[in-house]
Amino acid sequence: MKDRIAKLQQRLQELEPLVQELKQEIDPVKRCTLLKKNPAVQQILAQQNEPALSNNHIALMLCASGAAHLASMVDLGKLHHVDQFYAPIGGLLGYYCCLLKCLVEGQKHSSNPLALSRASGFDLSSSAGLALEEGLRAVPHMAEMYPIGGLATRLEYCDENGRCLPAAMLPFCGVSLLEGLIRDVEGREALYYKVFGQKVWIPLAFMISDENEKAVLALLDQHNWFNRPRDSFFLFRQPSVPVITEEGEWVLSDASNLALQPGGHGAIWQAALSSGVFDWLRQHQRHHLLIRQINNPLAGLDHALLSFVGLGKRENKAFGFICCEREPEAAEGVVVLIEEMGKYRISNIEYTHVKAYGIEDATHLPANTNILYVNLDQLETAIKEHPLPEFVLNMKSEIEVIELSSVRKVMGGRLESMMQGVSNYFKAQTWEQLPTFLAYQKRSRTMSTTKRKFVGSLLETPEGAFYDLMRNAHELLTLCDFTLPAFCSQQAYLQEGPSLIFCYHPCLGPLYSVIKQKLKHGKLSYGSELQIESTDVFMEHVDIEGSLCVQGAGKGVFKNVTIRNKGVEPCQRYWDGQYQRQESVIVILNGTGEFHIEGVELKGSHVFDVPDAQRWVLNSHGLVKKPLERPTWQWHYVLTPEGFITCHIETGMS
Repeated sequence: MKDRIAKLQQRLQELEPLVQELKQEIDPVKRCTLLKKNPAVQQILAQQNEPALSNNHIALMLCASGAAHLASMVDLGKLHHVDQFYAPIGGLLGYYCCLLKCLVEGQKHSSNPLALSRASGFDLSSSAGLALEEGLRAVPHMAEMYPIGGLATRLEYCDENGRCLPAAMLPFCGVSLLEGLIRDVEGREALYYKVFGQKVWIPLAFMISDENEKAVLALLDQHNWFNRPRDSFFLFRQPSVPVITEEGEWVLSDASNLALQPGGHGAIWQAALSSGVFDWLRQHQRHHLLIRQINNPLAGLDHALLSFVGLGKRENKAFGFICCEREPEAAEGVVVLIEEMGKYRISNIEYTHVKAYGIEDATHLPANTNILYVNLDQLETAIKEHPLPEFVLNMKSEIEVIELSSVRKVMGGRLESMMQGVSNYFKAQTWEQLPTFLAYQKRSRTMSTTKRKFVGSLLETPEGAFYDLMRNAHELLTLCDFTLPAFCSQQAYLQEGPSLIFCYHPCLGPLYSVIKQKLKHGKLSYGSELQIESTDVFMEHVDIEGSLCVQGAGKGVFKNVTIRNKGVEPCQRYWDGQYQRQESVIVILNGTGEFHIEGVELKGSHVFDVPDAQRWVLNSHGLVKKPLERPTWQWHYVLTPEGFITCHIETGMS
C-alpha cells in the first residue's frame, strides 16, 4: 500500500509542473511543444521514432502518464472530447493528475481548521404567501435544468434484449419519470396563466449522455416533445471520462478503446457553459434556474419549488439548496455551514466523505436533496472561474483490467465532480452576508427517490416513492375535508396495496391550497381510486367506493355523486400506474366539452366520452346532451395581497 502510494506520489510530482503549463495553453500544436519538453516523453519519442505520435498531443499525454504502449493502440479520436472538456485543468493529462492526487491524498478536504455547523435557513412550510407570489411572478424569467444521463442499472430496468434503459424512461404513475417532471412544469405554467392570463413556456435544458441520447430523443419524438415548442428545449451532453485503477493505470474496454464512464452530475456546469446553454437562456431572457433530479418524482408537490425560486429572487441570492431531515440509511450527502479562516460558506458533503470531515454522527445535519436554485447572472461568473467544482474519486467497484494475454480484477473508477460544489466559491465574512441559502422542507414532501430495485426495504425504490406519494395524497384529501380510511403501514402496503389511490395532473393545482378549493367534502373508501387528469374540475360530496377517472381538457362538475364499482384489480405492483381495473367510471372531456353530474348514484362501469363543443348533464331525470357554443363556467383565480390564491366559479358565460 505504502509503496503504491509512494509511486503515485512520485508520478504526480513529475507531472504537476507540466499540467500547470498545459492549463495555460489550449492550442494543440503548442501543447505538443510543451509535452515534447517532458523528459519521459522525449525518451519515448527517441525510442519509437513515430512522427504521427509526436504530432498528436493526446498521444503525448498518454506517454507522459507512463502509458506509451496505449498511445498507438487506442482510438485517440474518442478522447478528444475528454481533453477539450477538461481543458481548464490541463486536458486529459490534467484529469489524470487530479485523479492521482485523490488516490494519494484520499478524501482530504482542507489543511486549514474547519468549524462545521447546521446552517440556518428558510422554512418552506411557512413560505406559501409572499415567497410563493415572488416565485409565481418569476415564472416568465425562469428555466429548469435536469441531469438525465443515467441508466436505470440498479433498478434492473431493461428492454427485451436485456439492455439497460435510461432512468428517465422508467414508468411511474402511468407516465415516464421525464414526463412526470414536464407535467410539473405544465402545472406551474398553468397556474401562472390562470392568475395572470398570459401563456408562458419555461425553457428546459437536459444533460444527456452518450448512453441514453438515442432513447431520450425517441421518447421526446414519441410524445411530440410533449406538445411544447422545440426551441424551448436544449439537450447537451454529459462527458464520459476514462476509468483508472487504484494503481494509476488506464483501463481498456477492449483492445482499441479506453474504458469510459459518466463523469458525474457536476459536469453540468462546464458542459452547459461549453455547449452554449447559458447563452441560450440569456436569449430567452431567463435569470432564475431550477435544477432537480430525474429520480425524485415528489419534488414538485404543492408550492415548494415556486416558493424556493421566490426566496432566491426576493433575497437576491446566487445559489440555494432545498434540504430536509436526513434518512440515516440513505446514501445522501449533508449540507453544512463551514467557517474557514474567518470566512463562511455553505457546502455539500457527499455521504462518502462525511467521516473525512470528522463527522461521526450526521443525523442532526440536513440532507441534500439535489434541488437547487441558481441566479444565472450571478452564477455564470463563478462557473467561468470554477467550471469543474469539487472533484470526487468514485472508486467503489472492482473492474476487469484487460492485459496483453490475461484479465485480472482490481479496484478502479473515475473522477467525478459534484454540481453542488460550486457553492464553495461563494464566501462571506458572516453567514448572514452569504449569497447562498438553504430552504427547509418536510422530507415526505421533498424527497423519495427511485434509485434501486425493491429488495426488502422501501428506501430509494419506486415502491417507496409511490407509498410516499400516496401518503401525501392522503394528507391533501384530508385538507379537502374528505372522509378517508386510515393510511396503511408499510407492511400492509406491501401485502395488500395502498389504502387509496389519488393521482392528479399538476395543472389541477399544483398548490394544495388551490386543489382544496376544487375538491370538497368527499369520501374515498379503502382501496378506492380517484384519478383526475384535468384542470377545470369541481367535486363536492363525491363518495367513491371503487374507481373514478376524469381526463381531458374540458370541464367537469360532480355534486352529490355516489360511485359504486369493483375498482382496481389487486396486484403486486401499483407504482408504475399499469394496474388493471375490474370496473370504473371514466369521464373523458374532449376539447371544450362539459360534463355536469349531480344527485346520481352510478353502479358498475360507465364511460362518458363527452365530445368537443357539447355539454352533458346527468341527474336523477337522466342524461341530456346539448351543443355548446361557449363555456358555461370557468375558474377565476385571484392573487390576494398576502400572496395566496383564491378560486371561485364564474357562471352565466353562455
